[in-house]
Amino acid sequence: MFANFRYHISAPKTLAVFIFLFCALLLVFLSPTIFAAKINKNNIQEIMMPQNIINKEENIYSFLSREDYRHKEKSIAKWWNGFITANNLIKDYFSSNHKSKLDLPRWMHENLQAIDKNLMWEFYSGIKKKHRLVITSEGQRDLELLIRKILADAPELEEWEFYGYRLSENINNVSNIIKETKGWDEITDINTIKFEISRNNLNRLDIVYYLPSIKNTENISAYMFLLTTLVLGEEVVDKWIGYIDIKIADKKSSANKDHANISTLNLKVNEELKNIKNNLPTIPYFLASFNSWTVAKFNPKKQNEYLHREDIESYALFSKEMLEPLLERNFFDSERFSRQNEIFVYLKFNKKVGNTISQDLKSLSDTLDNHLRKINLGCVVGIATGLKYLYIDLALINKVTSIQEIQKIICSYNINNNFKLLFHDAVLTNISIDICKPKPRD
Repeated sequence: MFANFRYHISAPKTLAVFIFLFCALLLVFLSPTIFAAKINKNNIQEIMMPQNIINKEENIYSFLSREDYRHKEKSIAKWWNGFITANNLIKDYFSSNHKSKLDLPRWMHENLQAIDKNLMWEFYSGIKKKHRLVITSEGQRDLELLIRKILADAPELEEWEFYGYRLSENINNVSNIIKETKGWDEITDINTIKFEISRNNLNRLDIVYYLPSIKNTENISAYMFLLTTLVLGEEVVDKWIGYIDIKIADKKSSANKDHANISTLNLKVNEELKNIKNNLPTIPYFLASFNSWTVAKFNPKKQNEYLHREDIESYALFSKEMLEPLLERNFFDSERFSRQNEIFVYLKFNKKVGNTISQDLKSLSDTLDNHLRKINLGCVVGIATGLKYLYIDLALINKVTSIQEIQKIICSYNINNNFKLLFHDAVLTNISIDICKPKPRD
């Protein structure tokens, strides 16, 4: 690893690991991986859905990253042009004689973080090429779409490779990094750590670490989060790891013998992930028949506005197992519930138009379901009524044309209502697509 910097901190390269730990400490408080903290979603980015899109087969993620960040194109282009210009200075910075006069942390702050101040970065030796740059959201998942856009615009450079996540390290590298981390020697010997994993209701894996002893419990959660990220890689941690717990091993317990050594964590997690994916439906949801639906009732708090779906009173869903995941928006990832390139979304529209309560929820959901199934693009998986809004949940094939077909049906339905399409995935919860706006009154 070359160095490991965050923000615009100007630090000697020997402090690289310490800065990594500092950010791990922040993640204990910011990451939903460890604590069920609410992600700040004050500003919903609204996108107008174009009537005509040239590439209707385009992935919804790539379409959204392009449309939502058009205002960032100039700063992204400036960043990459600057990177090309400073290429040799950056490489010299990490050379053995450190002959570069570049203040790298300051340069990264002025260039990369000019795109967004919350972007993080690290330089490493490369995997396939000589050098590697990682641009990371540091667990702030609503930044991942921006990082996709930045990496999509990355130039092809002979000695450089670019990633949006930290990659997993082999256990020897992990051990060396951990040993160099200030304070770790007060925790325990890494080789004595054991673990067990279990699947939770969100199709994520919870990890319990067993330590023979803990010399110092201060910041222990941050240290173990750092260890987990190094072993598994940041993408796996963000998408698939749930809660991380730490316990003192009971030497007298027979169960202690069944706990696996830390050296096998990556292998065991990948085996469990393979099992989860193998147990997902073998066909897309639109080819399945939903014979019995679950109906859940809630007692929401009355307020003037509801940002997402906090006003739901009654929720009918195709599967009771999906109730908790679809309501827990901070942690949802479509990849954990479909292996057919599907994405889970929902329509949101006003319950009342003027003083009239809309009676079109069931009729509209049936029309959408029939149409999307007929053209093999998706289906309705849930309908909900709220204090202020009505909702229709859909599982869509991950193509832009899926959204355009929804737009076509709703606009032709001639309902004078404000229809918005929102996303269950944590990466996309800041985005709203205007499907059909109400007609102006005469």
